[in-house]
Parts: sequence; C-alpha cells; structure tokens
Amino acid sequence: MQQTATREPVCLAAPGCGAHAGFCSSDEAGAFFLTANHTTWHPNQDLKVSANGAPAQQVPVYYTVGWWNQTQPIELQLTKGKNSLTFTRTSTRELVFKEFLLAKKKPDVPAPPGNFTPSPAPVFPNSSAYIEVAADTTCIKQGALAPTMRPSTRA
Repeated sequence: MQQTATREPVCLAAPGCGAHAGFCSSDEAGAFFLTANHTTWHPNQDLKVSANGAPAQQVPVYYTVGWWNQTQPIELQLTKGKNSLTFTRTSTRELVFKEFLLAKKKPDVPAPPGNFTPSPAPVFPNSSAYIEVAADTTCIKQGALAPTMRPSTRA
C-alpha cells in the first residue's frame, strides 16, 4: 500500500512557516515507511517529522543540485484511520517538496552521493557556557581598553 500524504509542493522556508501539519488516512495500524521527493540548491538542510505527536525523527534530506530526488525511508508508526504528520525545520534555506510517500513495505531507494549527505545540525551551546553581565556594563567597565584609531594609508 502506498499513500501520498500531500499532492502539491510544500515550501517550509517562508518566514513564520517552520512547521507544517498534514493528515493521511490508513486502513490499518502499524509501521509505514516515509520518503520525501525533494529538491534544493543548498547543502546542510534539515527536516523532522512527528506522527501523531510521537517524538520527531530526522528525515534524511540532502543536497540535490536542484534535481528532484527521494530521501531514504524512515519508519513511522501510524494508527488506523486519520493520522497527523507534523514537519518542522530549523534551517531557513529553500527546500521544496513535491510529495511525501508512505509505504507499508520499505522501499529500495538508492543512497545519495556521500558528499551530498547532510552534516549533523550544529549543537547549540548550553546557556551556562555564557557569562551574563548587567545591561549597563561597557567594555571599559570590564577593563577592555578603547581601540586606538589610526588613519588609513589606503585609499
């Protein structure tokens, strides 16, 4: 059984559009495999999907040099009847989807070229790695000297 979750291109790069919810119906509950037909001119993209409020999983989108390509399948647990799929992104570069496919049997999708696969998303440092100072603090109050300005010899 193969189902198309969306039938029109979806762009999650628009301002204020970091998440998109879609629905699909299933005749039976169980494991399904999701692939996304996508294109992008930008490397190091990200996309996560959550089915019915489960923890989000990384969808392996990658640099496609502008060609349409299908992602490697990821397994989702769906219930019988209506299911909610929520897609989220943190990167802001354009990434366009033609369709999302759900299959009961794991599809055989060729792996992308090794140099096109995404880098892991950067880890945001813990807030304890920073020193917070009062808003009225200046560099001079902190002991930093004001830079000396020299006239430029270049024109």
